Amino acid sequence: MKSKTVLTVGTSLASLLLVAGCGSGGGPTVGAASGPSAQPSSGGAPGSPSASSTSPSSSPSPTSTAVSFKAGQCLNDQPSWTDVPCDGPHFYEVASVVKDSKYAGDLVKRAAYRSSVCDEKVGEYLDGPAYGSLLLGAPLPVAADPDNSRQIVCVASQQKADDSGVVARTSSLKGALRGNGFFAYRMCLDGKASSSANVKLVSCTGPHVSEATYGFIMGKWGDKFPGAASINQTSLNTCEAKDKAYVGGVTRDDISFAQNSSGQGPWDKGHRLTVCFVQVNSGTVTGTMRNLRHKSISSIR
Repeated sequence: MKSKTVLTVGTSLASLLLVAGCGSGGGPTVGAASGPSAQPSSGGAPGSPSASSTSPSSSPSPTSTAVSFKAGQCLNDQPSWTDVPCDGPHFYEVASVVKDSKYAGDLVKRAAYRSSVCDEKVGEYLDGPAYGSLLLGAPLPVAADPDNSRQIVCVASQQKADDSGVVARTSSLKGALRGNGFFAYRMCLDGKASSSANVKLVSCTGPHVSEATYGFIMGKWGDKFPGAASINQTSLNTCEAKDKAYVGGVTRDDISFAQNSSGQGPWDKGHRLTVCFVQVNSGTVTGTMRNLRHKSISSIR
């Protein structure tokens, strides 16, 4: 029987990833199409990860300790943000310190600009896709940096697979996504990335429906939102190739390709992000769909 994979678009997921990674509301939209060459429908505004997620954009305590920040520095959990050795337990890692005072007099635009800068800089520090894995990036809260009007401190962290908070690491994240590193930290969901209304992050070693395969940033800072239809189609064009390669270079009738992209709300807040997913069309799997090729789906149930 000839295999066939359907490209799908949904309306519920993106801010699940966005809030965990960037601590902002108003999540991205999810997009999909009804076949490899079909046109996608526009996505709606998805939900976000549980409030238990620890994000560096949460408001820190007024007692936060001032630190002279530099790339490669490791930090304790908020609200202290103290400088700690990277070979000991730490929660955040400084990926970049950008000397930039742009929009310092406009708090809203400055916040969006900071987010955009850190989406890019953290991806560079991790040396891999800047979106779609459990390795998250965000600007340090302004209250934690007395010099925030003249610099942007971007931090990276590792989200727990069950979305219960941030991992206390004992090693550096620099270059963690290089090569096939992304797949060791990929996100998995308990529902379809394309259509579930209440999808949650879950461990990839337990029952799951969707697996992230790639993530990327669209356009550049200052670009106007091009509209959901344009974003969906552009994202699907990239994700179809990435998803097919992830499965092993084949298409199947029991696995769909999907994408999740920033909508107008997150775009206006500086996030121009897309994550690609593969999703099983029925039931769940406990193994990975990566390189499944023509093996029976039952082999990973």
